[in-house]
Parts: sequence; C-alpha cells; structure tokens
Amino acid sequence: MHTTLHAHDAFGPNAATPDLHAELVDGLRTPLAALRASLETLAHRFEPKDPRESQVAGSLAQVVRLQHNLQTILDARQPVALRPLPCTLQEIASSAVNALVPELRQRVLVAVEGADARIVVDGPLVSRALTRLLECGLDQSAEPALLRVRAQSGRATFSVLHRRCDTPAGSIEALALHVAERDAARMGGNFHSRSTAEHAGVFELGFALAVAGEEAA
Repeated sequence: MHTTLHAHDAFGPNAATPDLHAELVDGLRTPLAALRASLETLAHRFEPKDPRESQVAGSLAQVVRLQHNLQTILDARQPVALRPLPCTLQEIASSAVNALVPELRQRVLVAVEGADARIVVDGPLVSRALTRLLECGLDQSAEPALLRVRAQSGRATFSVLHRRCDTPAGSIEALALHVAERDAARMGGNFHSRSTAEHAGVFELGFALAVAGEEAA
C-alpha cells in the first residue's frame, strides 16, 4: 500500500507556515521515538520462539517505517546542511542496511567491490537515501533486494535492484526518489532510476572517488 502525497498541498502556496509545520513534525517525532524505544525494550524480554516476539517485531517494523517516511517528508521540505567527510564504500553500505528493521534486512543481498575505496560525501545522508531506496521495494513484496556497490574508473556506484517495485507519482516512494536525486546532485553526484526485463526498479547513486588529498581531509 502506498502513502499518497499531494505536493501542491504539502509544499505549495497553500502549505502551512514553517512554524506550524515544525510543530506538527515535533508532535509526531517524539511519540514515535518513545513508542519505538518501548517496543525495542519489550522485544528483548521474550524468550526465543515466543509468539509474542513476532507480533512486537511487526509493530516495531511499522513504527520504523513511519519514522523513515516522516524523515523523507522532512528532507523534501527542508534539505539538511551537508557535512562532507571521507567515507569508505563499505561504511556507507553497512550503515544503509543496518538501518533497516531485521525483517527487511535479512532480505537484502549485498555485493561490494572496492570496499575500502573512499568518497567525500555526507555519509549519513547517502546511507539514508540507500535505506529508503531499499525500502521502496522491500515494503511492497517478499522478494529480496540487491545492493551492489562498485568502485570503477574513478567513480563509486551504489545500485539498488528490486524485482518488484512501484513508485507512482505522489507516493512516498516517488518522494524518496526525488530526495535521493536532489541530494546526490548537491554532493556532486548523480542519480538514475530505470527498469529492466529482470528488475522492475533499478536505482543508482554515483559519486567521484576521493583523490589522495581529499582522503586526508
């Protein structure tokens, strides 16, 4: 199921004032964070194979999904200030996958070539974009997803491949793609999305590899 957004209402001339928007966001973020913390604590109290454990895990997954969707809306509304630092490709890929709930994380296949290669970017922002791109397909089906990372010819490429993925206009998935494209450009990179005969959704983030001077920055 897609969350439908109407950009002309959320971000157009009829949008709420920035102050009111901030208040609404704060009103959502705080209870969601508290609920997530409570569920995570509760999940650790069950013995293995306790049926209640899966119920709590399912509820926790939905809370995390809401948090990520809210963050996507926030990022679309107000781009965060960039904090570029040298990051290895492995660091970014691992951070992106670890941000997923366990149920989704176990369905991600990761292939990294040139794990120690570095790029100078806002690492957390790139990881967050990859997490959302992974969720775009994982939330829609039980199919696994592939995160393929390569360092080749002076560039680093992060590719997310889904066998099934739908990103209709106005959906939270489409908004995630928009934010990824915008933020990649802000960091001097690029973003492409396409489909192939084998994969309904192929999303790629590309950045220049760091040179010696940048690595020491």
